Amino acid sequence: MFGITVFLASIGLVIATAAFLSGMQLLKKDYAAVILRIHRLNGYITFLIFISLALLSLSGKGGIKPLSITAWCAGGVVSLFKIWVVKDKRGYKYGTRLGILLFIIWLVIIYTHVVK
Repeated sequence: MFGITVFLASIGLVIATAAFLSGMQLLKKDYAAVILRIHRLNGYITFLIFISLALLSLSGKGGIKPLSITAWCAGGVVSLFKIWVVKDKRGYKYGTRLGILLFIIWLVIIYTHVVK
């Protein structure tokens, strides 16, 4: 099971990076329909990988730990908050900061799954 989590975390980081870059293109007012679709697809896939990694992590050998639940929930809240910010038309002001924060969250996920 260790190989699956490392693989999913690595793929999630790559897709999160692609979503961040396509989101930056959208902020520059380059509203191409293809870029918007790619960005949304990358976001959905990234969030699904995030949820699957959370479930795999929480069902591991150590059992369910309160700190792990808190960390995974915090990452999910940041993702949902970013979606709310963009839907509320504040993406130009806050989208970049939240995108960078989501990228850092993926780096933490990679670190926790690869180092163990």
